[in-house]
Amino acid sequence: MENFVPNSIESIIRTYSNMIYKIAFSITKNKSDADDIFQEVFLKYVTYKDKCNFVSEEHLKNWLIRVCINFSKNYVSSGWKKNVDINDDEFYINISNNSKFDEQSTMCLDLKNALNKISDRYQLIIYLYYYEQLSVKNIAIIMNSSEVAIRKSLERARNALKRELGGDYYFE
Repeated sequence: MENFVPNSIESIIRTYSNMIYKIAFSITKNKSDADDIFQEVFLKYVTYKDKCNFVSEEHLKNWLIRVCINFSKNYVSSGWKKNVDINDDEFYINISNNSKFDEQSTMCLDLKNALNKISDRYQLIIYLYYYEQLSVKNIAIIMNSSEVAIRKSLERARNALKRELGGDYYFE
């Protein structure tokens, strides 16, 4: 089997930067921490890209996600982070003052608040499934879990969101 040859480093960063940043931020809940992790992920890619033998674009994407999750979890569980409480509220832009966005922004803020109340694992699974549109199979590979466990976690995450949102929303 011939190895997949990724595009230029700039192209890879441009393609995956938004996804990596969102994953890092969803786990760390802090803009500056997400910035640091973002840099670490792409530095690791640059360092190891020739050694990883990526077989497809999907393999590369899954690798980047896994590296981001690992860096983020390691950072959050570090002794320094556990002892420092930094609230990064300025990162969230409150658009509810703009009447043009009132209804949609209220729904988005409700969803953001509900997501922040469920477990980090559930947040990550929701993000990968709905925003990155990864299959349950790919999420299972990335999270080193079984497809059954991911399906169950996705179901639990949806139920947790419904509880937090008061049952007013429907998730497919």
